[in-house]
Amino acid sequence: MEQQLATLRRTALDAEIRAAATGWADPSDAPRYLDDRDRYLTEDGAIDTAAITADLAAVLVQRPHLARVDGPRRPAPDLSQGQRNGPSGVAEQIRDAEARGDWAAAISLKNQRLAEQAREQR
Repeated sequence: MEQQLATLRRTALDAEIRAAATGWADPSDAPRYLDDRDRYLTEDGAIDTAAITADLAAVLVQRPHLARVDGPRRPAPDLSQGQRNGPSGVAEQIRDAEARGDWAAAISLKNQRLAEQAREQR
């Protein structure tokens, strides 16, 4: 019976610790960093959530890598990949170069298109 009571007490304390770990990246990690759980029980058997919150904040000061990053996490785009705002196909690039009056680029793109067509016919 005493074993079951100790298990229930530990489960309740761990749940309160996880609930108080609002600033943590992973609240399930929080119970590992608070060793003496009996000190969070008051004389009447209540759980002292203020002490838990203060100790969790102290752990985050010592180990800031455990803290949650505020704001949405967005991937850093790699601009060397994917479509750009310019023309995507060779035909569009040729039209764009001719519209700009960049005849050297237009001729180069036309030669590139002819080379690709020659490779495809082989």
